Amino acid sequence: MQGKDETLPTWAVTLRPNRSLSREGLATIIAIVAGLNLVAGLFFWIVGAWPVVGFMGLDVALVWWALKRNWSEAESFEQISITGDEVILLRKPWRGEPTSRHFNRRWLRVDLEFDAARELVGRLFLAYRDKRHEIGSFLGAEDRQSLAKALRQALQQPAVN
Repeated sequence: MQGKDETLPTWAVTLRPNRSLSREGLATIIAIVAGLNLVAGLFFWIVGAWPVVGFMGLDVALVWWALKRNWSEAESFEQISITGDEVILLRKPWRGEPTSRHFNRRWLRVDLEFDAARELVGRLFLAYRDKRHEIGSFLGAEDRQSLAKALRQALQQPAVN
């Protein structure tokens, strides 16, 4: 590749929301919900309460929409990379265009909210100047603690240019 000199990051992590439901699992759940609603809908049709059948179809559509949206959100990610004196935060939402923020690693702080009295781990931030950028909001408490520790260690390493 000619032109732009691209330096490989000395440290990088990509964060993705955990989705344990596969495409086959999604199809299976929709099939079960649709089958149960079909059986119940037939019962209501037979006893003369036919308007209920339409609402049961709406029920299936809403469950499908909620699971499909949850699946779509799994395409989002956050990527943090450290290259020389620069830290790059790249965010790709499940809808929309990716955004990136660039920070000088010497002035970047990793802030993890922690309530010692109740032993609760709060939100994780990259703090630069007077702004804080939340990262890993979809991670569990232990994962946020582990990420904060790894980020702090990576930022303390000497910059390699």
